[in-house]
Amino acid sequence: MVDHTSLIAACRFCKYYTPEGRRGGECQKLGVLVKGDWKPCSLAIPAFSPSWDELQQVVSAQEAVKVEAAVEVMSTKVAAVELSRLTLPQK
Repeated sequence: MVDHTSLIAACRFCKYYTPEGRRGGECQKLGVLVKGDWKPCSLAIPAFSPSWDELQQVVSAQEAVKVEAAVEVMSTKVAAVELSRLTLPQK
């Protein structure tokens, strides 16, 4: 598992941080007020990290492409076998 807290220098760089006022903000994950320059907690995630839903969609799309490619290869092989049966001279 990746330790995201090493990628974040302060709360203000966390995905869950919402700035409020001049120096502080709110942690959406904890539901508390925090200062932007505080050391991040163990729940911190980089602001631009992808969500799990997006990752699942990418993986599903990749798997679908692989299945389509496999079906295309198989249909090409079947067509080649059928064509070879038609073109072979019979004895």
